[in-house]
Amino acid sequence: MSICEKVLKKNEDTVYRVIEGETILVKLDSINEEEEGKIFLLNETGTGIWNLINGKRCMEDIVHGLCEEYAVDLEVAEDEVKKLIQLLSTKGLMD
Repeated sequence: MSICEKVLKKNEDTVYRVIEGETILVKLDSINEEEEGKIFLLNETGTGIWNLINGKRCMEDIVHGLCEEYAVDLEVAEDEVKKLIQLLSTKGLMD
């Protein structure tokens, strides 16, 4: 399975703000009441990944964008992107 089969997008019920290079995410509406209103913090790398998620890019595009932005190896970038995408999806912050 190619990592570029699905275009990634942010959940419309997730609001965020970047402060000093880190991103604060808040899930406004959730089926799981424990997750609603919960705050998530992304470091600089996570913020870079989050900024690349625009509803037009697939995971492969995001990996390559991360490689360009931070000059990291492809394998390292792919691992980091996969981990964060899985977490964000699990928490309902992405569609």
